[in-house]
Amino acid sequence: MTPLEFKASLPEFAAIADDVVQRHLTDADPFFDAPTWDGFYSRGLSRFVAHSIIMELVRGGWKNLTQAVADNVTSKSISGAVSWSIDASMLQLQMKDPLLRTVYGQEYVYLRDMVGTGGLVA
Repeated sequence: MTPLEFKASLPEFAAIADDVVQRHLTDADPFFDAPTWDGFYSRGLSRFVAHSIIMELVRGGWKNLTQAVADNVTSKSISGAVSWSIDASMLQLQMKDPLLRTVYGQEYVYLRDMVGTGGLVA
């Protein structure tokens, strides 16, 4: 998969630089065996990469949120109309599997589990 193909499958990432997408594609390579993933390869890879990009943006840009979690803040008003809150139950779930932190990671986990099921006999 190329950055262009990634952005075609997930156009919401069009503003992300190609070199950033390529770095995440390269980093994802050890997690994917194309023959095993078969028809789900492109979808699974793109969701994994999307999750990785979002988590990089979170780590780099949401320092205040990270500090608030460390300080056990559960809600904060930023400028009147804008606010955020933290659901402790969701944080506990996300600590079990960090891939559940984004919708892309959740879809990847779903696909990963489906691909990893292998042959079923009824």
